[in-house]
Amino acid sequence: MKREAEAHAQEDEERRSGVEAKNTAESNIYEIEKNLDTYKDELTAEEKEEISKNIASCRQAISTNSKDTISSALKTLQDHCSKVFESAYRRKSEKTSGSSSQKPENSETVEDEEFKDVGDKK
Repeated sequence: MKREAEAHAQEDEERRSGVEAKNTAESNIYEIEKNLDTYKDELTAEEKEEISKNIASCRQAISTNSKDTISSALKTLQDHCSKVFESAYRRKSEKTSGSSSQKPENSETVEDEEFKDVGDKK
């Protein structure tokens, strides 16, 4: 039995590394899809389409259970998404900071006043 285990050790290691790569890829795909939803208004149609293609390619690589294939597809997906989401984040923060610095028209001015606490009077 020990000889069998030793004989299949390399096979088991390859299988384990394939499963780890698969889990890592699926986790990353989930996060990227979540970011797609978060930044949907800041992404162009071309960026969304390219990310979707890379996700599909990564999912296809996952089905092979090959660590090298999965890792390669995941690296491509991550490299592309990091650039796209970085620029989307910048656009979103510019949009947010630009709109918050503008003063709305016809807004009332609110001034803080001092007040005196008179306590409970019975």
